[in-house]
Amino acid sequence: MNTILISYDLIDHETSDAYKVFIERIKKYPDWVRPLESFWLVKTKTSAAEVRDALKTLIDDNDKLLAIDVTGRDWASYGLPAKATDWLKTNM
Repeated sequence: MNTILISYDLIDHETSDAYKVFIERIKKYPDWVRPLESFWLVKTKTSAAEVRDALKTLIDDNDKLLAIDVTGRDWASYGLPAKATDWLKTNM
C-alpha cells in the first residue's frame, strides 16, 4: 500500500457542494487522516498520478491539486491532534 499526500487549493469552493463532494471522494480511500485543513494522507494501492486523476475530475480549472507518494518517509510534527500523529506513526 502507498501513502499518498494530497494537498489542494480550491478557489471559491470552500462552502459549496462541490467542495463537499471532493472531500467525500478523499474519504473513500481505505484509510485516511486529515492533519491540516487542506492536507490529507491516504493509504491506497494506486499511484499518486491515479489519485490526482481521480480527484481532478471534481475540481475547476483554476483550482490546484498536489498528490505525492510519501510511503516510508520520515516525518515530524508539532501541535497536531493525537489522532493525526497516531495515524502517522502507524502508516508512515
